[in-house]
Parts: sequence; C-alpha cells; structure tokens
Amino acid sequence: MAQFAHAPPDPNQVVSVRADSVRIDSGQGARPLRVLHVNPERGYSGGEVQVLGLIRGLANLGAEQWLAGYPGGPALAAAEEAGVNTLHSGMRGDLDLGAVVRLRRAIVELEPDVLHLHTGRATWIGSLAATGLRNQPLRVTTRRMDRRIKRNVRTRWIYSRGVDVAVAISPAVRRCLLKGGVAQERVELIWSSIDPDGVHSATDRDVLRRQFGLKKDDRLVLGLGSLVRRKGFDLAIAALASLEDPALKLWIAGEGPERAALGAQIAAAGLEQRVQLLGQRKDVGQLLKAADAFVMPSRAEGLG
Repeated sequence: MAQFAHAPPDPNQVVSVRADSVRIDSGQGARPLRVLHVNPERGYSGGEVQVLGLIRGLANLGAEQWLAGYPGGPALAAAEEAGVNTLHSGMRGDLDLGAVVRLRRAIVELEPDVLHLHTGRATWIGSLAATGLRNQPLRVTTRRMDRRIKRNVRTRWIYSRGVDVAVAISPAVRRCLLKGGVAQERVELIWSSIDPDGVHSATDRDVLRRQFGLKKDDRLVLGLGSLVRRKGFDLAIAALASLEDPALKLWIAGEGPERAALGAQIAAAGLEQRVQLLGQRKDVGQLLKAADAFVMPSRAEGLG
C-alpha cells in the first residue's frame, strides 16, 4: 500500500494504491478515489495524450473521474469516446470569471478528492475556483513545459496557496519550477509515460513499407508532434533540403497552426516528392516500425 506524498486536506483520510485499485478511506469505509481533471486546451497534442492516458490508468484502478474541458474540442471528444465523464467548461482567458464560477460549482457538486489541473490556465482558474471551499480537494498541477516561470505575485500565490503540489514531468521542468521560486517541498517529479501498445505494431515492417508506398531503397525519417514553431519541423525540412539524396524521405505526423507555413517551405524547396505532412495519425506504431530513423528537432521540450 502507498500513500500520497502530500496528504489530502483531511488528515483523517488515507489513500491506498494497490496493483488493482486506488481507494480513499476516511475511517467510515473505503470508496473509490474521485478525481476532477481540468484541461481547457482547444487542440490535441502530447499533453492531451498524457491526460487521457492518466485517466485510463486511473479508471483501470477503479477511480471515479471527470474531465472539464473545451466544448467541442478534440480532447473532450477523445475523453468521451473513451467513456470518460466530461464537463463543458470553456475558459476564454485568465480573466474568465464565468469559468471560475462554473468550475467552482462543479467542485461543490462532485466533491472530488483530487482536483488535477493540467495547464497553466487550468491551474490559475482552478486555483481560484477551489479557494475557500469548505471541503477543499487536494489541488495538483502538472507542468509539462520547460518554460521559465516568472517570479511575481501571481506565481507566488499559485504555488504557495493556490495548489498543494506541483508535478514536474522531468528534471528540466523541475528546475524551472525551483528557479521560479516554488518551494522544493511542493514539487514532485513524476515522469511522463507511454502506453506500449500505442507504439507497437504486429505487422511485418516490409509489409508496412509497401503499404505506405515506400520503395526498397527509400530511407524514411519520421517526425511526430504538433505543427507549432516550438517543435522545429522547419529545421528538419531545411536539413533535408541540404541533402541531395532522393531516397531520403521525411514524413511528419501531426496537426497544428504551422501546417500552411511548412507546406509553403516544402514547395519552395521543391521537396514535394520527399517530404509529406501526414496530418493527425492514430497508427503511430506502424509509422515507427516502417521508419528508419526518428527526428525530434524541438527548439524547447519538457521531456526531450
């Protein structure tokens, strides 16, 4: 049995984590742990994959969960497809007082044991929503980016009073939190994980390469990620352009606001036969097995 490193607000409660269950015992009998996740992102990228993976893992342990997110967004749609209870909670900005009120009502109604805040905006809105509640849940924020944290009044309030613990997904992110003035005892390092089944393919590699239209002598380099400048796929395209080898191919799987710019870069360099933007894909395991090399040219990465 394990317990929270940071105890729930009620010192009489004990959270037990076993191989097949996660439950909370307040002295009047054990019951499933209740978790309210908040992720207001409109897109769907690595962070959302991690959130959904966590939710699925906790569901396998019997936890009761809800996900509050952007109405009509792909993250909420993926959660609903996975059978997760969802709440429509659009957060238009950090000054969206309506979102604070809606989330506060949800916390009061659902009485979660844990309020898990998965983005910077979710952390700000969620911290405000949970402030002063009589039955306050354990407030957890997970930080996945290695961006510098500004030392200001807002940061001090969030990490000293707004949340109980900040989770960093890598040592680099942990260093950012500490440099930003977050107390060491409030930071926990919990590495991001993957679902091995999601990157596995039982199909023969040569069969996959033929299905994908690759020739025998083609050498495929694969990039996976959101099409945003931070991911640096423009650098990978520029690098390929400097190599005059028609058998060397670059495929990039993902979607994002930089798609048009990357497409223009490919056309300008005359690389239409060598570089493909595949869009959002679910067959990541097959793509990885068909590829000869993987490239991640990120300018910044929380877990690189």
